[in-house]
Amino acid sequence: MSMMNLRPVFILVSVFASILALPVAQVVAAPKNVTPAERAMLPDYCNHTQNYESIANPSPKAKYWLSKLGDDLWHIHHYCNSHVHWMRTQKHGMKKHEVDFELSQVINEIRYMLLNAAPTFVLRPEMNHRSGQAALRLKQYTDARMFFENAIKDKNDYWPSYIELADLYLLQDNVAAAKQVMQLADQILPQDHPRVIKLKKDLKL
Repeated sequence: MSMMNLRPVFILVSVFASILALPVAQVVAAPKNVTPAERAMLPDYCNHTQNYESIANPSPKAKYWLSKLGDDLWHIHHYCNSHVHWMRTQKHGMKKHEVDFELSQVINEIRYMLLNAAPTFVLRPEMNHRSGQAALRLKQYTDARMFFENAIKDKNDYWPSYIELADLYLLQDNVAAAKQVMQLADQILPQDHPRVIKLKKDLKL
């Protein structure tokens, strides 16, 4: 089976239907007091989106990112906010309710992008993937599976979501589904990746 023909059989909905199926949004709270260290960890396009650039008179660097990301650049600050929320979940000493809040904001900020960005927006796969990771950490397994499947539907060779999806099925003791995912993605998975090696060992593949 070629990479171009790889089509997960479990993904049957259209982009529009998958958007409608997104979890109901809660209040979006932009991260407060973003530190210079956090800013330094953000992708470069975050420095050239709305709130940091003039839409009417974009800088040369903003024009570069417009050529790569299109007009979705102007509201990608929501995705940038999600990066900050995600980083804060990994801070030492965070309490569970604080981590859960930050994870919920990762999903909420990205949800705005998924609802408003073009269906062909190049960052859709990684946005769905990150939402899946946040939902997984919140133990929202149905939502996590949906996000990982949507990431694969956005880009059928997006191998990180196959790994997460297989792990999720294994977590739920659905060995058959985990094997199906791994076998389906076998041609595109990095075979020397530690998680791929472990999954294949656990699944006896």
